[in-house]
Amino acid sequence: MAPKVPTRFDGKPAKYLRNWTLVPKYSRDLVEEYDMNILKGDFTFGYDSPGGGVGGVFGVVATHDAARKIVITVLTWEAENESKATWDRFLGATSDAVTGFDKKKSIVITDGSKGAAAAVEERDTQHMLDSVHVSDNIKDKFKGE
Repeated sequence: MAPKVPTRFDGKPAKYLRNWTLVPKYSRDLVEEYDMNILKGDFTFGYDSPGGGVGGVFGVVATHDAARKIVITVLTWEAENESKATWDRFLGATSDAVTGFDKKKSIVITDGSKGAAAAVEERDTQHMLDSVHVSDNIKDKFKGE
């Protein structure tokens, strides 16, 4: 039996890997016990290496466990730049990986990029900006005052 050929959004055969996602085995039950799930997600550029590296963007969703240790719940790589589409796939993978993610009690903290805000808005989760970007917004609003 021949292996299944990956397809693009239009049904044609895909020739290149567009993205991948890794989910640690513990992610499924990680936040199930808590009354509120607080997860932080963000993308960063995957710079090309001297040997012709990957590029694209890497994304991480993290939370904390009962001992307040930071725990990675989802790690992803996307060939395209950060956008609503990459955030949709990223949050979809998080929803698949983490029991109870798409609930009103979940809070997703992001940098407030247009793609992140639009993707989170379509879910039942709450959205907040991280403290660095809130601080930057306040500084920009009250320059010199």
